[in-house]
Amino acid sequence: MRRLAACLLILLAALLAGCEPFFTQAELDRVSHRGFIEQNYRIWWQAAYDAYRAGGGDLEQPPLFAGGLLAPEDREHTPMPQPVRDAWRFYYENVELADFGNVYVSTFVLNNRDKLWVVRTSTDGDDGWVELYRDDGAWLEAGRSWLELIAWVERETDVAALREQVRTGALPAALDDRSMRTLWQP
Repeated sequence: MRRLAACLLILLAALLAGCEPFFTQAELDRVSHRGFIEQNYRIWWQAAYDAYRAGGGDLEQPPLFAGGLLAPEDREHTPMPQPVRDAWRFYYENVELADFGNVYVSTFVLNNRDKLWVVRTSTDGDDGWVELYRDDGAWLEAGRSWLELIAWVERETDVAALREQVRTGALPAALDDRSMRTLWQP
């Protein structure tokens, strides 16, 4: 969210100074997509942390998935772009059927114009994966999560390495300091 606010302030300052915009629409969309996912992760993990500290149990679904979540029995038959189906099937076969996590498929409309498909995988631990696609199936984002933190990959070609972490359990270097940055402090 801070990244989004900073980018928007820089853009506003440039426009007020009479400069040409130096962010492309794709760059602004990327900040918006990531910010949307990161904000929703933080909201849910904060609620989970607060419930944990109060002695409560686990929360059901993050707010990110409350509206557009496809039920497990519907995922196989719901029309969706092929890349979304491929991502869902990969995580379903390698995580859910392997019985160490769950896969969620959701749709959202962002900025009143962009329909997003989100494939989110959570393990029985604290980590997971998230992939975002446009409604036409074009890849937008992918990342590896640890609680509320997300390490994003920069290129679609990096998704194969990200998915390989399902098999290895490895976390990207961007999450090496996760215990210092997460809200789940001892």
